[in-house]
Amino acid sequence: MTEEILTPNRERLYSGQTRAFLRRLRGHLDAGEVTSFGDATVVDYQDRKNGFNPPRDLGLVLSEPGLIAHAARQLATSPEAPLSTRPRYLRPNGDVYFGRQIGEVDDVTVLQTAISNGLTPYLYGDPGCGKTALVEAAFCGGLETVVGSGDTDEASFVGTWVQVERGFQWLDGPLVRAMKNGSVLFVDEVGLIDARVISLLNPLLDGRGTLHVQQNPQMPPVEAAPGFAIVFAGNPHAVGVRMSEALISRLTFPILVETDVEVLPEIGVLPEVVDLVRTLIERRSTNDISWSPQVREAIAVSRIWSLFGPQQGANALVSLSPERARNQVVLTIQSLTGLEADVIKVSV
Repeated sequence: MTEEILTPNRERLYSGQTRAFLRRLRGHLDAGEVTSFGDATVVDYQDRKNGFNPPRDLGLVLSEPGLIAHAARQLATSPEAPLSTRPRYLRPNGDVYFGRQIGEVDDVTVLQTAISNGLTPYLYGDPGCGKTALVEAAFCGGLETVVGSGDTDEASFVGTWVQVERGFQWLDGPLVRAMKNGSVLFVDEVGLIDARVISLLNPLLDGRGTLHVQQNPQMPPVEAAPGFAIVFAGNPHAVGVRMSEALISRLTFPILVETDVEVLPEIGVLPEVVDLVRTLIERRSTNDISWSPQVREAIAVSRIWSLFGPQQGANALVSLSPERARNQVVLTIQSLTGLEADVIKVSV
C-alpha cells in the first residue's frame, strides 16, 4: 500500500502539503537516504520535537503503520530549497517580486534578453497571476505603461493638448516618452484596445523606429532611442478581448504566466489558504473545475481569514469565484477544511 501511495499519478488525490511531502519522500527513497519502514505508526510523524510538521491529511494518506520517525527526521533535515534562494526584485510600488524560471534561466533575465535581441514579448494568463509584476521587475527603471480598455485611444499613447493659462500645451504620452528616453513601453490588457488604435504600433513592431504624431503637426518625427522596446500582456480569455491577426503575428515571444503558488507562504498567505489555492489550481489543470484563484485572490482571502476567522475566509473564496465554479469551490473547501462555505452575506 505504501508503494501505491507514493506513485505520482495518485498525488492529485491529496492536499498540496501532502503532495509536496510525498515528492520529497520519493526523492529520499530513490537516493537510499530512507530505507527502513519499521513498525511505527503515523503518530510518530506528529512528534514535533523531530522538527517535522505533518500535513493535516497525512494520517488519512498513510493509513497503515510503516513510516518511522527516522524518515521524518531525514526529511526535516533535508528540506526543499527555501524561497530565499530565489532572486528578488523590487517593484516600483515597493513590493518584492520573486524570480521564476523559463527553462533554465531566470524569467527576468529572459525578458530582458528578449527585448535586447529584437523580440516582442507577450505575457498572457489569468488576472493576478503575476504578468505585471514580472514586467515591473524586469524594467523597473523608466518603464512607461498603458493599461488598455475600450476607451483607450491614440492620445493614450502619443499624448494630447492640454489647456494652460496662455493657450494650449502639448504633453507627450507614454509611447513618445519611451521612444525619446530609450525605455520600455508596457501595454497591459492589450486585447481590450481597439484594433484601429493598436495598429499605431505596427510600424514600430516591424522595426521602423520612427513615429509621426498626427495630433501634433508641429512635432518632428519621433525617433526611437536605443533601448526602446514594447512588451505586451493580457488575458486572451477575458470578456471583450479582441486581437487582430496583424497584431498577433507581431507578438513574437508569447509567454504563459501561471500563478506562483510557491511564493504564497513567503508573502504571508496562511497555510490553509495556500492548500486551498494549490488544490483548486491542480483541479483546474485536470479540467475538474473551470476556475482557480490567483495570487491576488489568495492574499485577499488570507487577510479575511486572519481578520474574521476561517468561516468568513472560506466564504470569501466562494464570493470571489465566478458563479459557474462555486459549487466545485464549495466542495473543495469542505473536503479540505470541513467548513460549509457560502458567499459572504449580510444577515439579520
